[in-house]
Amino acid sequence: METLAAVDEYEPEYLRLIHSDRQKLMAGLAEAILESERIKNLSAEEIRLEYIADEVGGVDALMKLDAEPLPDEEFEWPGIPEVIRPTVQAILDECDACADALLDSEHRTAMRRFLARAARNGPALFRRKGSPVRGAGAVAWVIGTANRTVGAWRSPIATKDLLAHFGITGSVSDRAQSLIRAAGIDLRLTYGSLRVGDPGLLVSRRRRELVEERNRARGMD
Repeated sequence: METLAAVDEYEPEYLRLIHSDRQKLMAGLAEAILESERIKNLSAEEIRLEYIADEVGGVDALMKLDAEPLPDEEFEWPGIPEVIRPTVQAILDECDACADALLDSEHRTAMRRFLARAARNGPALFRRKGSPVRGAGAVAWVIGTANRTVGAWRSPIATKDLLAHFGITGSVSDRAQSLIRAAGIDLRLTYGSLRVGDPGLLVSRRRRELVEERNRARGMD
């Protein structure tokens, strides 16, 4: 009798979950079909441009993209809760030290911007217990990888060498993914080659490469 009572109690919720999951599945399938049909109507140039544009937030942003160096700017504290500022400061100090030792002022600005976005949009992440050094390693890995400064076959810095600067062995991908999510970056952009969808997080060298790719895709070279 108790088993039957439990079935009666939980059956409505079970059916609701099944229905909800089915709706999500159907919605995802419909979206995939529509996207497939849309792509069929694109030219090879348009497909290539859309792929490149994922790095900077869309085709319009790609068309306007320039290769001016990022300014050497201070960290933006407004909007970051006081309670997490000591943690953010500790991560920031480590990121700045990494920029001085391995990278440059443009990467420092990009790391500062990314860290500020994550702290402003996802402060709960910085209330958790965690090593600031590991957090800084994750920030540096995201920015270095997105700019192809780290980890790619032609990158000047190997991932292990970047993380060794922080005394880290192993991967920081889990921490990096949490920061990416907190910063409001679409996680789908992290599949395959890491992209951040924002030219403000890309150094001039990477943006210059994208401008060249854009021009080649448009037959301008």
